[in-house]
Amino acid sequence: MGASLRTWSARGMPDSNSSPIFYRCSLAWREIMEWHSLIIKNIRRNLRRYLGYLLASTVAILCFCMFIIFAANPEVAHGKAPSSARVLFTISQGIIAIFALFFIFYFHAALIRLRNKEFGLLLTLGVTRRQLGLMIFYESLFIGVLALVAGIGLGILASIPFTQAVSALLELPRSISFNLQPAALLTTLLLFGTIFLLDALLISLRVSLRTPRMLLLGARERQRPPRASWWKVLFGLLSLAAAYSMATMFSNLLIFNALPIIALTIIGTYFLFSQIFVMLLNALRRRSLAGIRLLTVSRLAYRMSDYSRMITTVTTLSAIVLVGMASVFGVQQSMAASMLKLTPFSLEYISGPGQTFPLSAQQVRATLSKHHFTLQEELATPVLTGLLTHQAKELPVTVLSLSQYRHLRGSLLQLYPAWGDNLDQASSLANGQAYFYAPPYVSDLSSVVDGKYITLKTDKLLQSLTIETGHAMVFNMDLPDLSSFLVVINDTTYAQMDKVVAPNLHKQIYSFAVQEWRQMRPAVDELRSSLTGQQQAQFSEIYTPYNANMQTFSLTLFATFFVSLLFFLAVGISLYFKLFTQQEEDRRQFRALERVGIQQKEGQSVLTLELLLLFFIPVLIAIIHAIFAMIDLAHQLELQGWDATPIWGAFAIVCACYLGCIALFFLAAHINYYRQLKAAVAPG
Repeated sequence: MGASLRTWSARGMPDSNSSPIFYRCSLAWREIMEWHSLIIKNIRRNLRRYLGYLLASTVAILCFCMFIIFAANPEVAHGKAPSSARVLFTISQGIIAIFALFFIFYFHAALIRLRNKEFGLLLTLGVTRRQLGLMIFYESLFIGVLALVAGIGLGILASIPFTQAVSALLELPRSISFNLQPAALLTTLLLFGTIFLLDALLISLRVSLRTPRMLLLGARERQRPPRASWWKVLFGLLSLAAAYSMATMFSNLLIFNALPIIALTIIGTYFLFSQIFVMLLNALRRRSLAGIRLLTVSRLAYRMSDYSRMITTVTTLSAIVLVGMASVFGVQQSMAASMLKLTPFSLEYISGPGQTFPLSAQQVRATLSKHHFTLQEELATPVLTGLLTHQAKELPVTVLSLSQYRHLRGSLLQLYPAWGDNLDQASSLANGQAYFYAPPYVSDLSSVVDGKYITLKTDKLLQSLTIETGHAMVFNMDLPDLSSFLVVINDTTYAQMDKVVAPNLHKQIYSFAVQEWRQMRPAVDELRSSLTGQQQAQFSEIYTPYNANMQTFSLTLFATFFVSLLFFLAVGISLYFKLFTQQEEDRRQFRALERVGIQQKEGQSVLTLELLLLFFIPVLIAIIHAIFAMIDLAHQLELQGWDATPIWGAFAIVCACYLGCIALFFLAAHINYYRQLKAAVAPG
């Protein structure tokens, strides 16, 4: 590099008196080859730096390619897969594209800043700014092309098992065949090609506008002692307190609060690391610390100040992964438990006087027996339909006798012993008394019935009742012409009403509980095949909605896994990148420390503690953020009448897996980093 790049093309080029076209082509070709050689050497020399960036870019393209190939599949587009699958993968494409845009622009710029000294040296040796800009531009494009080729190639290969996995999750009778649409590849190529091109242009322009002095001395600026500001500390604490309060106290306004909560959490996290932790560490430094302890605390104070932006990014990405995976996994588990509470019977149909319903209890039993399903419970419950009048408002209700309600409750408790708290126990009732039971998704009973007195209207009969309120769900919620709101009266009153009420208000509910309800698709299909469209509405079963929801959540979990993988890679690359940038300074510091008597074992303990905090403090803060997000989610589920308990088990599993992955990455990074540092510090 002792000679200027401007003179490279002057050696060995053809005589200028020869053909002008031949002369110009030869000159251009030689310049291209010189640039090609220089770019290849630079990439080889900086391969370790660029490896993480190249890997994450490739994985982002791979995931985007898989999703878009599946969404563009003609069989998916024409309805062989549910429309929700296509919408879900389209949304995933958008998330990946936004991630790629942020990741490529942010991390590539950070990688280029590491080479400022190299670029400043090239300018000092005679390379023009234009040549330097072109070199960086071609280099960036070359890396982008590598990522594109690898990502698209691997994406095509991975799309085959990906399509088969989605078909299995959807439980399709015939798998979706793999189909590679050129439009999908073209979209991937254009999107990521544009991102890489814009990134190369911006990076090359930014570097070419800097002077050699800025590039050479930029990294040597004197490091200021870490100091914390009281008002920034207070602002950070208030931001986090406001975010946590909004998440836990105003769950019903999540649509309006989501963006403010996220913004306040990120701001509070930044000030937590840059101000609050620095203030605490400075307070420790002022205590009577000496030796290794003082060194450790001092280095941590500087690290927290220097790394605050990176640690905030890592914390935010980690919180997104934890909340995303735990939410989808937890809601899937919660849905499975809540579906039973909203649809307590495996099969149920409604019949009334004068109605000819093609199914009979005997036919249902025969069909279940034919497919080897175990019938646990069979009930036939007479009910009346009526209107509850309260404060000039009318609400359709289902009227039950006390004995029938107790019989239903007892049967459900035999099926689901843990449901004692979900089905209110009705004691004896006198004339003029009743129980009013709302379904579990109605959390605020006062919004339905405010007071203890109602009027029950059945046909032309009006009765004033004193009520006690509670929650109970004894019939499937999706039965038409049957309200999920129950009014339970004593048997005498019910018998009197039964005699005078018009026949069309009498209903008979046939309920069946099947042990293997998660696998009863053959029986459901056979029973539904004997019903017309209108009759289908009078038939309720748990398998179809449960299976549809499970498919949706399984697909969502599947897609979330790939998106979370990208975010985890970004977390790992952020941490490793910051370690790499600090390596040269650590070498100088540990050389100086060895001269004053610090042993290698002591230096290793300082470094180990520092890396432990660097890796795990962001994750622990992210877990705290995620806990408040999960509290908000639990409130949302409870407002819908869902069981929120399973989300905490799912959250614990996700946190354990994430901590395990971070621990493995920490061990690998610690061993590798300390080995390199030890080799650099070693004498000679």
